[in-house]
Amino acid sequence: MARLAVLALGLIVSGLVGAQDKDSKPTRKEQLASKLVTEAADLMKQMEWGKGIRKCDAALRLDPDNVNARWMRGLGYLKTNEPDKAIADFSDAIKRDAKMAPSYRDRGLAYVDKKELDKAIADFNRYISLRPEDPNGYHERGLAYQAKGVKEKAEADFRKAKQLEERAKAKKD
Repeated sequence: MARLAVLALGLIVSGLVGAQDKDSKPTRKEQLASKLVTEAADLMKQMEWGKGIRKCDAALRLDPDNVNARWMRGLGYLKTNEPDKAIADFSDAIKRDAKMAPSYRDRGLAYVDKKELDKAIADFNRYISLRPEDPNGYHERGLAYQAKGVKEKAEADFRKAKQLEERAKAKKD
């Protein structure tokens, strides 16, 4: 599962960790839960998956509606080869926030691990619709198409991912 190493490095980059969209001021429990999610992210960046999962469990005891804790715990389960638990957490995060793109991408990865390629492709499609400029969605979907034996679609996705990577690199230069 080398592709998860990339996810581990990008936990904070998504901008989701430690901040939940709320109209009102967060309660003390919600603030503590967000702090625990941030600590979980730090642990997972160090590949301390079990400890990160336990931090997310603690966050969810304080704030059961914390979408970030569910997504983060799902990442931990994905990395520890527990795709069913990962899918459950990602699905719950999606139910609570249908626009949380990383949950679709990561649930798609869990479906790939389970060889449920049609479900994976559907999730990657949703991820791409939410983040069309992210090459990772196209790359992951390309891998799913490749595993399914749909060579043309896989190659098209790999080309699109490369094009987006080159465009992003050109903007940085």
